[in-house]
Amino acid sequence: ADVSGKGIAASLLTASLEALAAGPIHDGVDPETICDRVSHLLFERTPPEKYATGFLTTFDPANGIVRFCNAGHNPPFLLKAGDVETLGRTGLPLGIIEDTTWECGRAQLDRGDALVLYTDGAIDAQTTEGDLFGQERLLEAIQASRRSPEPSAASAQEMEQAVLSAIHDFVGDAARFDDLTLMVVTRARS
Repeated sequence: ADVSGKGIAASLLTASLEALAAGPIHDGVDPETICDRVSHLLFERTPPEKYATGFLTTFDPANGIVRFCNAGHNPPFLLKAGDVETLGRTGLPLGIIEDTTWECGRAQLDRGDALVLYTDGAIDAQTTEGDLFGQERLLEAIQASRRSPEPSAASAQEMEQAVLSAIHDFVGDAARFDDLTLMVVTRARS
C-alpha cells in the first residue's frame, strides 16, 4: 500500500490502514471484501484528501493461483517464461468514495515465475536534473536481474537488490523525496 501525503499525517494514515486490514487478512477474508471494508472505514474516518492505493493478494502455493485486488496501485509485474503481464487496477484507491466495489483479478504464478510489486517511489525516483526512473526503466532493471538460471527465494532477494541498485545508481546524489518499497515473490521450480 501507499498513502497520500508525507510526514506524520501519512504515518498515522499508514498505521490506521494496517490496523483496519490486519484482522480481516488474518481471518482469511477475500481481497475484494477487505478492500470494501477498509475503504469504507477510511472514508468515514479521514478527510477527503486522505486515501491509500493498495495491492492485496492471496496465493495458493498448491496450484499457483493468485487472486488480487488492485486499489489504484501501480500495476505489479508478473514475469513468466518469455512474457510479462501487468496486474492492473480492479478498483479505485481506498477511502476515495464511500461505497464502491472491487473486482477480484486472477493470475497464475507458475513454477519459476516472479511477481514484482512496487510503490511509486520506484518509478518517480529522479536525478538532480529531474529525469524520472520510470516504469520502462523499472521493467528493464527487473528483466536484467532475472537472467539467473533458476528463480528461487535467494534469487528473489538478489532480484530485489539488483533493482534497488539500478534505481540508486540512476538517481546518483539526488535527494530522495519519496519512500520506495519493492517486493519480489518467486515460485520455486520444485
